[in-house]
This record gives sequence, structure tokens and C-alpha cells, in this order.
Amino acid sequence: FFSQPAMSSVAPHSHLPYGEEGCAFYSEHTQGCFQVIESSCDLVWRAMQKVLLVNQERRFLSVADFGANDGGTSTFLWKQIFGNIRRDYADLPIWLHYEDQATNDWKSLFLLVHGLVKAADSSSMISIKKLFNNVSVSCCGTSFYELCFPPCSLQFIYSATAMHWLASPLEVKIKDAVHCAASKDSKAKEIIKKQ
Repeated sequence: FFSQPAMSSVAPHSHLPYGEEGCAFYSEHTQGCFQVIESSCDLVWRAMQKVLLVNQERRFLSVADFGANDGGTSTFLWKQIFGNIRRDYADLPIWLHYEDQATNDWKSLFLLVHGLVKAADSSSMISIKKLFNNVSVSCCGTSFYELCFPPCSLQFIYSATAMHWLASPLEVKIKDAVHCAASKDSKAKEIIKKQ
């Protein structure tokens, strides 16, 4: 992967991985995402309870995390939600689908899922596979603007800070931040705003 985003015809959208592939760089450097996701936990649990009541005949629960990046930022949420589910539905199989662009740092996501890489703050280490029994994890490298999953295959979809909103790669490199909102480069921010 790249220390800075590369501009190429291969990049379908605005976000390319930063940092070394497989090091969970994104989760380590996007504290704002953690705050957004953590603040949504109660709302997500209330919605999930409704899904569980409606889907009592299902043989498994299928949930998706759209725009998941390396998966580290939503770890707290899934640990809390799956913990609550296990309290009331101990044996219900859970299938967690992570979705992001084809250019995503999938290596970091898989390493975090299996607890093979540790973030500086160990609470952001996913290891969902080690914490909960009967949980399957899969990934989809297709933009959520396209068909990612078959119709009616998901019972719950979550997306917190996904931003696949540009039709072309950024026309400027952000050199001082992972996300344009955190950049101090006013010229770069103005170019992005116009784009």
C-alpha cells in the first residue's frame, strides 16, 4: 500500500489505504470514527432487538458493516452488540459481512478479525472470532453503490462514516491527515470541496 494515496486509473474512489498494508493504520489514526460509532451503540442495539424479534424463524443472523475499512473502528460496536445477542440468543449463528472498496486494506481487516495484529489500544483489536462462538466473517470488495449482496440476504446493515462519495480520485494529495476533515491544508480542502 501507499504512504500517500496514489492517483491512478485503478483507484475507483476517493479513499486509498495509508500506511503499511496489514498494520491497521486507519483505525490507529481515525479517532473521530471511534467516537461516532461508540455514540451509536444504543441506537444500533435498539434496532437490532427489533430485527431479532422479526427474524425469529431465521436459522442465522446476517449483518453487514458498510464502509468498514480495516474493521477496527467498529470493533467496539460489534463486541457490544454480539455480547448482547449472546445473552439472549446463545446459539444463534451470526454472519458478519464487512464491505468496502476493492482498494481497501483487507489484510489489516483479516489480521484484526483473527487477533493476529494488535492495535496500540488493544480495545480496538477485533478478535471477534476469539470472543464469540458461532460467528462467521466474510468480506465484499465492491462499492455499496453497486450490488454487494443478494436481495434479502442481510437482516441488518450498519454504516457509520463511509464516504464513497466522489466519482473520481482526489485531484490533490492530503499530506497531513488521513481524512480531509482533519487536514490543516486549506488549499487542498478547497480543491476537495469543489470536486
